[in-house]
Amino acid sequence: MKQLGDVLREARLQKGFSYDDLEKITKIQKHYLEAIDRNQLDQLPSQFYARAFIKQYAKAVNVDGDWLLNAFESKMSDLADETSEEEIIPLPSRSRKEGVYQSTLKLVQQTIQNFLPLFILLFFVLMLILLLMSAFNETEQKKKAEYQTEQKIKDETSIQEEKPSLKTAKVKKRGESDYMVESQDGPNLFLSSKDVDLPAKLTLKASEDGQSWIGVNVDGQLLYQGLIGYGQSVDLTIPKGTTSFSVNMGYAPVVNISINGLPFSPPDDFKEMTTQYIEWTLSKKGR
Repeated sequence: MKQLGDVLREARLQKGFSYDDLEKITKIQKHYLEAIDRNQLDQLPSQFYARAFIKQYAKAVNVDGDWLLNAFESKMSDLADETSEEEIIPLPSRSRKEGVYQSTLKLVQQTIQNFLPLFILLFFVLMLILLLMSAFNETEQKKKAEYQTEQKIKDETSIQEEKPSLKTAKVKKRGESDYMVESQDGPNLFLSSKDVDLPAKLTLKASEDGQSWIGVNVDGQLLYQGLIGYGQSVDLTIPKGTTSFSVNMGYAPVVNISINGLPFSPPDDFKEMTTQYIEWTLSKKGR
């Protein structure tokens, strides 16, 4: 005569399910599934779990679980309800809970009372350290500011002592264009000249190893604008009656300037400027 496990086993085999397949579907451990197939229901955790496992197994193989349990009710009734035999662990009473709570609270209070002076002492030590660090930093910053101010005054004094008066700084080398430096502001150089005879020939020539954008203005009007490079040169005429003219160079180190055939050489400290704007103001004598 077929038993409950035989019915489920035949249904499982018809479905082609292995125990591993059925374990994934039902989430029931494989050894419990094997015990059900062998009709060893006493190896299941309890009667409650036995019924639940059998219904889950039956559902997975398309067998009516309720019908199966009713059909084999006698077999199921033989199982002892392990839940009734399990030892009931008494829960702690309310008074016991309150006692534990009071003991814990008392322990915490004692701990706080014991360590509170230490915490207060540590707090004041930490605050003292922070105040000392703040005062030290403030003193250092003040010293640094005073030192920087002192150095700045020394540098400015040194520059003023070494720097000649711009209006008397006359620069002229033999065979070069004559000029006087009026002022210098970064890459901007302002000159005056008495020896430029107008009309004058202004020649701009690029060296063989570079190129530069050039802009030339005469009395505020654009005379020339373009790119010269790699040995190219441009000859321009500064007309008679000109009061000032300027040359603006994007990359000055590759550009050589000559006026009326005389090479122009700017002050040594100005030669280092990559971009240069040079403006000549002409005296009435040259006009």
